[in-house]
Amino acid sequence: MWKLYMKMDKFCKAMEPFCNTEWTYSTDNIHSMWDNLNEKDQQLFQFNMVEFNWTEYLINHYQGLRRYQLNENDSMLKVSRMKYVR
Repeated sequence: MWKLYMKMDKFCKAMEPFCNTEWTYSTDNIHSMWDNLNEKDQQLFQFNMVEFNWTEYLINHYQGLRRYQLNENDSMLKVSRMKYVR
């Protein structure tokens, strides 16, 4: 139980600045840059957020958190799911 608590504590401390800070973003420069690109460059540099796949991004994000922040590998996923069901 102590090992699990330490992992959760480490994760909470790592995520605290991102959860407690109010972030404000502006996309004016991105829109301006996208409008100035020709069609060939738009196809080459696809950074249009309308076509962004958020589901794939979030899956990769959580896998990265689990692997690099919590130091868990994919073999532990099945065991973790069994514990979650209990």
